[in-house]
Amino acid sequence: MTQSNKPNDEKLLIILISSSLVFCSCKENPTQKKSKECDLNMDNIKDKILITSPKKPNTENRFSIVYILIYNKNGEFTEYHNNKIINSFNHSSYAEGFQNVAIKNNFFTIEENISSQPIQNKYTTFIFDKKDNFIYLHKLGYSTTYSDANQDNSITYSSKNFGTIKFEKYDPEMIKY
Repeated sequence: MTQSNKPNDEKLLIILISSSLVFCSCKENPTQKKSKECDLNMDNIKDKILITSPKKPNTENRFSIVYILIYNKNGEFTEYHNNKIINSFNHSSYAEGFQNVAIKNNFFTIEENISSQPIQNKYTTFIFDKKDNFIYLHKLGYSTTYSDANQDNSITYSSKNFGTIKFEKYDPEMIKY
């Protein structure tokens, strides 16, 4: 009796595993947009910046998630994340949105195109503070390019304008200049 149940148990296990795989593949999992290695905490150990966005962004599922993984010498990491930095949904323009992540030393900048007429780019720069192991908003910049170059302009705000804001608490709608 035990032997005859064993094949049925194996079939049941295979069915459960198959069902789980089908269920998992149907979920709205985010897609990875960008992955960059860096050394944000300047300890000569590679860290990572990962940006994921919803497969089907819409008005309710609109923001990409930015993950910062700071590794230590044991291969363990501290994770920081924010899902308010990059708006992935713009129904009127596919050219707008995330463009790049630029990294220099313990700074990284999220580059976005936020308007196509006129062309407006947004640069959100964060700094990894080695003293307290937190990431803070450092600068927020906008550049606007018009068809008439005389109207072009750019403006940059810093922590002197908006105060101290941790990476995980950053929300562009809450920034006061």
